Amino acid sequence: MTEPGAMGASSRILILAPHPDDEALAVGGLLQRAIRMRAEIHLLFVTDGENNPWAQRATERRWRIAAADQERWRTRRRSEALASLASLGVPASRATFLAFPDQGLTEMLMRGGGELLAALRRTMERVRPTLLIAPDAYDLHPDHSALAVIASLARATMDPRIPHPRALAFIVHSRRPRPRAELALRLTVEEHRRKRAAILCHGSQLLCRRRTLLAHGDEPEEFIVTAPHAAQRGLHPVRPAMAEGGPLVLHISPRARLGAWGAIELRMIAVEEGAARAFALRMPRRGDLAEIVTWRDAEVVARAAVERRRAATRVVVPASLLAGSQTVFVKLERRHGFFDEAGWRGLLCPSAGDARARPFAAAGAAAPAGTALLDQPWSEADGATHTRMEFGTPEDAWLGISSALGAGRAEPLR
Repeated sequence: MTEPGAMGASSRILILAPHPDDEALAVGGLLQRAIRMRAEIHLLFVTDGENNPWAQRATERRWRIAAADQERWRTRRRSEALASLASLGVPASRATFLAFPDQGLTEMLMRGGGELLAALRRTMERVRPTLLIAPDAYDLHPDHSALAVIASLARATMDPRIPHPRALAFIVHSRRPRPRAELALRLTVEEHRRKRAAILCHGSQLLCRRRTLLAHGDEPEEFIVTAPHAAQRGLHPVRPAMAEGGPLVLHISPRARLGAWGAIELRMIAVEEGAARAFALRMPRRGDLAEIVTWRDAEVVARAAVERRRAATRVVVPASLLAGSQTVFVKLERRHGFFDEAGWRGLLCPSAGDARARPFAAAGAAAPAGTALLDQPWSEADGATHTRMEFGTPEDAWLGISSALGAGRAEPLR
């Protein structure tokens, strides 16, 4: 999907679904069009959604969930995903279930990505997709945002001889206002009907969330095309500022909300040549210093200055901690609650030099060694605007997507 009009059997689309049901919610319409255009489709279900206790309790009317019950739920959710794909016209042979732990992807990310990072990289190198579709790191579900970052790492560390895929990102879980998407795929009446039918295949999720899930079947499918996380500027509770060669200054503005409470922890992932180092900073209730510890062994490696202000808390992270890094991902964690206030935010280190002035990968070419994962420096002002393109017919949609992903410039299609 690099040139206008080049859609068809030569197009290879790799879709990363954090859980069964994301294939219907996020790309149910796009899948229908890809099948009609005879594109080659590959779906990776990263988890089986087996750690879903409240939905399981409500559906099965049991309180205690034992290991055997969870395995039965895993089997059910896989079956629902295959039924959903069948209703969209996608053969079961196009789906692979990786069976990584549900609600465990953030921990995997904080430990470097491990087997999941390797599995994604192997799949990308084997499939050689022309288009990668994955969650956006702003998504409020921890598995979605963690998968977005791990997918970025996998894409950055692919064999440099293999052309890197272009990328589209989707958001399933968000709150108003939503991050601005550049592509909106308008579905036909029949496509909406089939997408809703695919969502209804996920009966395990309907008792508690029927209205929320079916709402996805009535809306256009939105995708983010720009550098990862560019669309979330101005919405994220962590705002960066940094002078060349100086410390990383973060302005943190969490908001009180139901469903998340307790002590705030700032998590950071520094990426150098595709290798990730993870740190945690527990915001102190008193005092003006906070310890920064490594995630793996809780070793204190630095201290950050903390200044509480009326509008935001200012945190100054020593530049020495991030020396050599091309990209830093930051996220707020609460001690209690499930959904995040916001997902990960990616920041390009000014020390990445010329990399911050160019896109991650040129069309049809591998990213140069050492290129940062993002092309947005963290000193850039928030609130950038992007062109939104809406597509009706399959031909217009593919033409618009390939134009946006190819030359980086496309006129809105009406």
